[in-house]
Amino acid sequence: MIDSTGQVVAEAVLGDGIEHVATTPAGQTWVGYFDEGVFGNHGWGDPDLDGPEPVGVSGLVRFDERLQRTWEYPDTAGFGDIYDCYALNVTGESAWACFYDGFPVVRIADDAVSGWTNKASGVRAVVTDGLRCALVGGYGADRDRVVTGLLTDRGRLDVRCTTRLALPGGPAATGRYTVTGRGDVLHVLTGTAHLRLDLDQLFT
Repeated sequence: MIDSTGQVVAEAVLGDGIEHVATTPAGQTWVGYFDEGVFGNHGWGDPDLDGPEPVGVSGLVRFDERLQRTWEYPDTAGFGDIYDCYALNVTGESAWACFYDGFPVVRIADDAVSGWTNKASGVRAVVTDGLRCALVGGYGADRDRVVTGLLTDRGRLDVRCTTRLALPGGPAATGRYTVTGRGDVLHVLTGTAHLRLDLDQLFT
């Protein structure tokens, strides 16, 4: 970890198979892992090599300002295990995630996990203000899908609309791009461009 003056203030191994990294105002670091980080690779978790348990075995880990593990996604959360953390959104000190294989939308706040069932699979970005939610991405032809809805007190996403993500330049601009959510803003990285859409725009 490097501070604002360029000095190294902490070093640690965050593991293998890292899909997402996001930090908080308090200096916490959230890391989401894909399947190789969960199940092990390159010697992690290999009993024949006496390999250590993967750092990301839980799928989602929070580290403190010294890069020490302070929280891991519990297998008792009630929303299934994380086999691959497809989407991570960190806002303030809270985190939101959507993961394989059931793709629930879960929120972690003050170490407590709450969640909502969801029928959209392959989600690559979660954008939310805590009540409204947009799920961006999917498998195959649904890679540009945007599902918007409300996070109900019945524990499910109440879908209001399903649309497509349109980038400037039309179909020719929809080749390779990366999407990620941060709070109520969707960030799209394509080539050298960084595009932003807020939740109000996604709901229109």
